[in-house]
Amino acid sequence: MGLKDKLISVINESELIDVDIQLEQSPGKKVGGYITTTTFEGVPQIERQNMLWAHLEDNLTEEELSKIVAILTLTPDEATEPETSS
Repeated sequence: MGLKDKLISVINESELIDVDIQLEQSPGKKVGGYITTTTFEGVPQIERQNMLWAHLEDNLTEEELSKIVAILTLTPDEATEPETSS
């Protein structure tokens, strides 16, 4: 199982409900993307990241963790907000 697939599996096994996972893996095997869940509603961004990374650190090796570039943590409303240009 590749890292992207393992990450999806690990995130799906977390306490997050109604989670939508969007990840990409680069040719260099780095993984990044975003997850959207109602669990994050009303939760500050730093707490969302702490929740996610605590779960990942409990379920992935150091080598696997080092290949994660970034995972954004969004609510459904944040994921559908239109972009504004300056």
